[in-house]
Amino acid sequence: MKKLVTGMLLTTAILGAAFEAGAATVETQGDVIFKTQGDTSTGEVTKPETDDEIIVPEIPNGSKGTLRVNHISDYHFGEIEIKSDSYTVDALMDRYVDKGDATNTKKDISHYIQVEDVRGEQKGWTLTVNAGQFKPEGGGKALEQTYIELTQSKLSNTRMSGTDIAGAVNVFDGATSKNLTLGQSVEIMSTKAGQNTDSSKTSLVFNESYTEATPAAGATSREGETGQYNPGVKLHAIGTDEKLVGKTYVSTLEWTLVSGL
Repeated sequence: MKKLVTGMLLTTAILGAAFEAGAATVETQGDVIFKTQGDTSTGEVTKPETDDEIIVPEIPNGSKGTLRVNHISDYHFGEIEIKSDSYTVDALMDRYVDKGDATNTKKDISHYIQVEDVRGEQKGWTLTVNAGQFKPEGGGKALEQTYIELTQSKLSNTRMSGTDIAGAVNVFDGATSKNLTLGQSVEIMSTKAGQNTDSSKTSLVFNESYTEATPAAGATSREGETGQYNPGVKLHAIGTDEKLVGKTYVSTLEWTLVSGL
C-alpha cells in the first residue's frame, strides 16, 4: 500500500510540471479576392433610409450591370379636368410589397430613385433624364408645353450617414427643384468631385416628409378619390395645350446612368 501511494504522488508531480510549460503560438492568415458581379447582374431594392429591408416595387423599373438603377418610379397623374388655365396636380404614390410577405399586401410609397454601385472601382457617376412630350395613345397632337416638375428631394445611402451622403452626391445640380424640360437632358443626381458611393445603394426620394416608418407621409388627396398623391412630383398642365377628352397621354422619360472618373 505504501508503494502505491508513492507512485500516485510521483505521477501527480509529473503532470503538474507538464501543465506549467510555456505555451507556443502560431500565426495563420485568411485572404479573399473580390470580383465583379458581371454586366447582366441585377440588384434588389432596399427601402430608402434602411440598410437591409428589401422591397418589391409594384411596377419594377431597373437596369443591369455593376453600376445600375435598382428602381425608378413611374409618374401617374390620373384623370384630370380639361381647363384653359394652367394648373398643377400631384402624382399618385408608387406602391410596393415587402419581400417575403405571404399576404402580398401593397403599400404606398413616395416616388424614388435608387442607384447601386458595386463596381469596386471607387469612381463617380451621373444620372440624367430626358422627358418627351405627352402624346395621346393611338396617335394625335402632343401636349406641346405640359411638363413634370420634381419639387422635393430627400437623399439617403445604405453605407453613409445623411451628412456623409450629402457631401458625396449632388441633387438637382444644387437647385431645390428640377423641371423636366421637354427634349433636354436634365441632371438629377451626380457624385461630387473626388467622391464615390462604392459598395452601397443611394436613394433619392421626391418627398421631404418621407420616413422609413411612413413612406407616404405628407400625401395629398383629391375630392371623391381614395388614392394618395405625392406633393413632391407635379404635373404642370398648360392651359393652352389642346387636349382630347378620354385620351391617355403618355410621356416617355429616358433615364441615363453613366460612369464618371
